[in-house]
Amino acid sequence: MLSSFDDRRSQALVDVLTRGPIAKQFPQVFLISHSQSFDPAAFTCALRMAGGRVVSTTLPDEAAARALWDAA
Repeated sequence: MLSSFDDRRSQALVDVLTRGPIAKQFPQVFLISHSQSFDPAAFTCALRMAGGRVVSTTLPDEAAARALWDAA
């Protein structure tokens, strides 16, 4: 979806997902995109894949994820 948006619209969508009504309604939001028109740092966690494999992640380990979920 983001790949067909200009930079302004991409940022507006990221804002809705991270700070707007979507973020307020849902404790978890997944955004899958090939676009590089937004700042990945806008998201709490990121998972980057290449060739069908995880190449980098900022996801918390299981214990930290459980603590974050319980705090929500």
